[in-house]
Amino acid sequence: MGELFKINQPKRIKPVAMMEAAFSIDNCSNESIFENLVLPQVPPRDVKQLIQLVMSSQSEKISLLEWFSIFDNENYFKQLSGEALINTQKALWKCILEIPKVTNIALWRMCLYFDKQYHMMPLLIMDAFQKHDRQIRLLDKQRGLVLKALSEQKASKIAYFSLQIGNKPEDFLACLGLPNQISLVVKAQEELENVLVEVWKPELCDNYVKIIKQYSYLQADTAVTKLLSLNKEKALNESPVLLDHLKEKYGPSSASSRWGMLSLQAQHQLRAVIGAGWFAEFKLFIFQLTSQELAKALSLSPKDINQLQKRVTFWSNYQSRFHSFRVFLPLKTATIIKNSSLSLPEHTLIESGWDLKETELCFLEFDNHIVVEYLRGNASGLKLYDKSEISISKLLTNEKLKVSKLAEIEFKKEHDHLFCWQNSCENMLRTEFEILPDDEITSFLIGGKSDVRQNYDHVTGLPRLSREDRSERQRCLGRSKGKRHENKAREFSTEVQLNSKGLDNNWIELEYSEGKNTIRAGAKFPNKKKPILSLRKTKAW
Repeated sequence: MGELFKINQPKRIKPVAMMEAAFSIDNCSNESIFENLVLPQVPPRDVKQLIQLVMSSQSEKISLLEWFSIFDNENYFKQLSGEALINTQKALWKCILEIPKVTNIALWRMCLYFDKQYHMMPLLIMDAFQKHDRQIRLLDKQRGLVLKALSEQKASKIAYFSLQIGNKPEDFLACLGLPNQISLVVKAQEELENVLVEVWKPELCDNYVKIIKQYSYLQADTAVTKLLSLNKEKALNESPVLLDHLKEKYGPSSASSRWGMLSLQAQHQLRAVIGAGWFAEFKLFIFQLTSQELAKALSLSPKDINQLQKRVTFWSNYQSRFHSFRVFLPLKTATIIKNSSLSLPEHTLIESGWDLKETELCFLEFDNHIVVEYLRGNASGLKLYDKSEISISKLLTNEKLKVSKLAEIEFKKEHDHLFCWQNSCENMLRTEFEILPDDEITSFLIGGKSDVRQNYDHVTGLPRLSREDRSERQRCLGRSKGKRHENKAREFSTEVQLNSKGLDNNWIELEYSEGKNTIRAGAKFPNKKKPILSLRKTKAW
């Protein structure tokens, strides 16, 4: 059968001719890219000839392709021994240190050697690396450290370097011009959370957020689950950036949250972490409010300061139960904080009609309820609301809060902050609203000059107060009740004065009752002037 077609023998083109053709393609070509370019000879030189050039200090005559040929010839170097082996090793190592293109090739192939691709580098060069690796680190610190970690098979070190720059291990090595599809890089990716928790520096936490933002949804879910399983001491709260990221992406009440993608255990752990973060904000605010400068500006007495700090101590037993925390400030307090050059917390302003009710409010959100702490003044105490109440939920999103509007919302329970209030408050929260301290609590922190703790049982609660303490508490409650009625009378008097403005009649008589106690008030306002009030009590107060 005859030939269907015939292929002519291709014409051999010399490398120099190819380079000249490249120049002629574009007269504007940058000729500098061809500077110091060494072309391989045709026919190619064998490794023996190339090593002779190295030994005679003529390595500049060796092309890049020929350097690959040198590093591929392990069999040639196995034939060397004695002084010839030592001299060849020294000469090659010198080229690796002094010639940038050789350095890049050698470091790349060393990485693959440490990935068990042993054909990538001859043994005599790897022996030189083990003896003189410090010279590589002096030449190129980052790549030298990576090679050292690879030689020791320490994925944790690669993970640490990645956290330092905020890049995934594979991207980190790629940026260094090193192969990134190697087994230790995969292990380093798996070690990120372990290293982060072990070292735990705020800057590493911030960089970790940069890394997981590069992940797919599934990768991020896996990473967060692992991180939460390792975070036994709630150290996540030391990194606001990381905590905010977890709240935003995985918080149970966040929009488009991936909360449902976490395991039940991870959800429990994350809730505890987020709760501890909200409590930390509450604590920071109270301690700022009671600082020497602000306490003086707000006229807080030592008793007031101690009372406020005891609330922080009490709620510290419930950290993992917090769902959120929000501050509501009177304009006066917000202005004082701002003028004091202190950090003004994220807050909502309170609109109040009279000074009597001007107080800072803290909203503490739990599973099914919201606790409102009235921090000071005659209204000091706490009220507990049902979270399902629409009105209370709306208040959390308002730009301004009217105390009068809050007063209109029905609360489930209120509690004082008088002598030994912690015991009865804990009992109320536990038995009536199923708000329990953190699971690990066995010693309940009460507070005081020294941190007083009491044994705690999640079923029976705190130990019963002594007879003396119970008696003293009853006396305090009695005195407080009397003051409370007096304050209500003053509030009522003020309300009558405010509400009677603009009336056409000359006289108005109003009645206010609470239980068996009644106040009647008459107001006379001739010539449209401010009313003159007269109050009379019908029963003893």
